[in-house]
Amino acid sequence: MIEQVWNDFLNIVRVELGSRIVETWFKAVMFSRYDVEQQAAYITAPNSFVKEWIQRHYKELFDVHFPRLLNVDSVTIIFSES
Repeated sequence: MIEQVWNDFLNIVRVELGSRIVETWFKAVMFSRYDVEQQAAYITAPNSFVKEWIQRHYKELFDVHFPRLLNVDSVTIIFSES
């Protein structure tokens, strides 16, 4: 399920922002876990720079699309680094 949601999200990003953004910023990022009880999606970046960039520039994409992709009303997005 996580892999399908992530692939669907990347396709949306590709359509809305272009393949270059996906390759530059999202290729090394992954949807690592979903906590159903807390309705929290965990997004893991390879380092703090990428994590902060994704949070600062693309968090709204997660907020808009993840609830629909996960079929819930709202999702808390938690960013971390590996």
